[in-house]
Amino acid sequence: MKKLLLLSSVFFVFLNTLSAQKTGRTLVSPGKTSSVTVGLNKTGEPFYKITYRGATVVDWSRLGFKTRDVDLSKNFTLIRADVKKSDSTWKPVWGEVAEIRDHYNQLTYVLGHDKLGSALAIVFRAYDEGVGFRYEFWTKDNAGQKVVVTDELTEFQMTGDHDAWWIPGDYDSNEHIYTASP
Repeated sequence: MKKLLLLSSVFFVFLNTLSAQKTGRTLVSPGKTSSVTVGLNKTGEPFYKITYRGATVVDWSRLGFKTRDVDLSKNFTLIRADVKKSDSTWKPVWGEVAEIRDHYNQLTYVLGHDKLGSALAIVFRAYDEGVGFRYEFWTKDNAGQKVVVTDELTEFQMTGDHDAWWIPGDYDSNEHIYTASP
């Protein structure tokens, strides 16, 4: 019985891997120091993993939302995955440096959902210093369809006791001293 259970577990992992290979994409930073891999499992649930200097720092974690009208945690299909590169500079109004380089590779992972009636794009940016992402809701007719998010299901499965640099959430200012903590 134990062998049968083990074989069925291995088969389940194998099926999930096959499904992810069809939709899986990996984005690497310009200097190849960080990367993000994104895909859909067999139930259409989006997930991602982040590596930095060859080590996994965020292990497989799910992405998604629940809205007032529809569960946006699964049943997605990959519509397309667009990649672009960017290398520009910009001048801050004030600060310690006169110019800031904005150098990254970007993956726009566009997902369809039959109950949403539009698309959800997850935009990943891979910088040499790390990875960031955001969600974009796309409507078919660009009429500004309203989506009321009731729960965010985004996970960050950290692989260790990493340090974080953060500022308090503030409604009118992002000008705070950063705190470094575990």
